[in-house]
Amino acid sequence: MDKERLKAEQDILERKMPENSYRFMDLDTTKPYLVLAAKTNHGNVCSLRIELDEFPNNVPKLYVKSKIILKSGQSIPENDEFWNTLYHKDGMIGIRHYGQNSWTPMVSLYNVYLRGKMWLENYDNYMYNNSFVYA
Repeated sequence: MDKERLKAEQDILERKMPENSYRFMDLDTTKPYLVLAAKTNHGNVCSLRIELDEFPNNVPKLYVKSKIILKSGQSIPENDEFWNTLYHKDGMIGIRHYGQNSWTPMVSLYNVYLRGKMWLENYDNYMYNNSFVYA
């Protein structure tokens, strides 16, 4: 991500989110990422991580950093269509958010965040109500 795009993304986040709810990390390395806090309608606060090494040209990897378990106490499975999960990495769960066919370099990090927040809302609805809300 070049400096101009970084500035544009920072401007969007500054307008849409509280300043202390996100942080760009390791921008001067080959593995930069963005960490964001997401508060669900049930009041749960979770951390999301968006990897920026191939952004904006490719779909960035999106992880839920917070502990996510099922009512049974088991971890949410990897590569699961029902849960829209992809992979586990360092205790985080990767979630599907944009497919290759729907991705364009014009998608903002804020929009990726919104997809992660929607996933968390669905998880909360499952935990509290045994139901899902799909957009």
